[in-house]
Amino acid sequence: NLACVCSSLRVNVGRNDGLSANVSMVDLSDPEQPRFRVSIDFPDKRGPNGLEWVGNLAYAAGGQTVMCIDTNDPDNLKKMDVLHSPEVFLTIIKDDDAHDLVLKNGYLFVTAQSSYSLVIIEVDQAK
Repeated sequence: NLACVCSSLRVNVGRNDGLSANVSMVDLSDPEQPRFRVSIDFPDKRGPNGLEWVGNLAYAAGGQTVMCIDTNDPDNLKKMDVLHSPEVFLTIIKDDDAHDLVLKNGYLFVTAQSSYSLVIIEVDQAK
């Protein structure tokens, strides 16, 4: 009955609406009236473009960053780890590279949309 979603924001000069890039938990118990539960800010100004949710961990990717989030308590998302790597996620198009991702056999495969590459991150799923 839950959905974990990511929200990327276009970086606008002079933005003052209080919105921020984030990962949110939405309660879909009543599909006709989805209910926002909680969100956690994404640490990269470009925001997350892709999300992979496996078990109690969600992985979000965007800009030059990949973040791991503990979703065990859907009302209290916790940041587990962050990889910010301008060396891997290149700055060809305004710092926006990390995009879609998938977790398979202990490896997180992250597409890089502006450098046209695939980044592979080994993930310790025991933590």
